[in-house]
Amino acid sequence: MSERVISLSSVTVSYWIICSHLDLIGVTEHELEGSVVTMQCQDLLTRLFRCSDLVKDAVLAQLALCPDDAAASGLLKRSRWPKSGGERAYYRPFSKYMTIVLDAIRKSTSTSAFHRNLAIHVNDAELRPGIDNARPLKPDHIGCHMASKPDLWFDVHVVGDAKNTRAPLLRQLTTYARARFASGHDRWFVVGILLDHSQTSCSVAIFHRGGVIMSPYLRLSSQSGAQDFISLLLGIMSWKNATEAGLDITRFTSPDGLDQRVSLPVLGECQVLGEPLYERNTVRGRATLVQRVQRLGTSTPPPASSTGSASPTNLVPSIAPGDSPPPRAGPSVFP
Repeated sequence: MSERVISLSSVTVSYWIICSHLDLIGVTEHELEGSVVTMQCQDLLTRLFRCSDLVKDAVLAQLALCPDDAAASGLLKRSRWPKSGGERAYYRPFSKYMTIVLDAIRKSTSTSAFHRNLAIHVNDAELRPGIDNARPLKPDHIGCHMASKPDLWFDVHVVGDAKNTRAPLLRQLTTYARARFASGHDRWFVVGILLDHSQTSCSVAIFHRGGVIMSPYLRLSSQSGAQDFISLLLGIMSWKNATEAGLDITRFTSPDGLDQRVSLPVLGECQVLGEPLYERNTVRGRATLVQRVQRLGTSTPPPASSTGSASPTNLVPSIAPGDSPPPRAGPSVFP
């Protein structure tokens, strides 16, 4: 990984050239340094994953009736957990457990929730596009609203990874959150699930522009751990609309990325023109994005300056909230 400095008008910009996946992990590790917060489940359920105790009891009652003992009463049965094998051996058992729990939640909750159709899939293919010159990534599990797994980051709502040690888990999952943030620029936060398969333990994380908030690792084979994990999933499934689920509703991007629009306070709804003039793909930070736009209903796009760069008065930056040292973007921003 090397650093390059470019002069753009009177501004000097430095950024990282990401040559490999290890480089990408290094960049995300730098971004999150000192910004990972672990909160107790009760605090998370009070602040971020609110759910009704009555609904939780109804979900547990549904799971008690579950004919499949892989998740009887919400417990992940160690007898149904692989005794050996690499991490891939645990993908499908965990996906099955998640599917049983989500089905029980669906039977007990409102039909109008945003994640009503959330499904967890085992992922065995790279998701497009790659970010900042890095090879496309392949998360172990993805959550989406589709019956079959997608091949675009844009369609992903939850990212998941499984390992037998915890330190690499967060680093790996952060690269997936970064890719989802960069796809569509339409998210305030990304939900992640970390599976320590050696301990049958899970953590639920929220990646946001200030860092990461995550739960303690919860042992799914214990009554208390399984119930806390189910409560967190119930909180996710209880988000009523796109805003509660972390989507920026002032932006619209079609799945293929060709049609992008943004709603601005002064101009109203605008069409985004061409590629970004400048962007910083990051998890933590402002994630600055500068684009040329044209107000819908007008036929002439904003003029460019005589030097070929867009005039500063015609640039409309879309800046996500955050408070950190400037993150480093990849070289794809500049030709």
